[in-house]
Amino acid sequence: MEDEDGGLQWSRDHNAHFEISKLAIMHCGWKKKKQPNGTLVPLLHPTLVLQGKLITEVDSYKYQGVYINNKLSWRTHKNYMIEKATKWVQQCH
Repeated sequence: MEDEDGGLQWSRDHNAHFEISKLAIMHCGWKKKKQPNGTLVPLLHPTLVLQGKLITEVDSYKYQGVYINNKLSWRTHKNYMIEKATKWVQQCH
């Protein structure tokens, strides 16, 4: 992102500036590390810092009105839609 001809340079060249405060990072995947006691724990990921600001890590993110989660399932979006539909149905009664 910060390299010459990276994403931030592209955004300036195309007048499509990134709002760093709105960025988030989501690690997708199922790989886990086995501990000596036999339990599985998620892999640790390095932190991401852009323009001196720490980018937060999230388990799910709303993009273009659709919730995506780190397991790449529709559970988060489905729950959001059920909650939204329930509110609409309750208003009709």
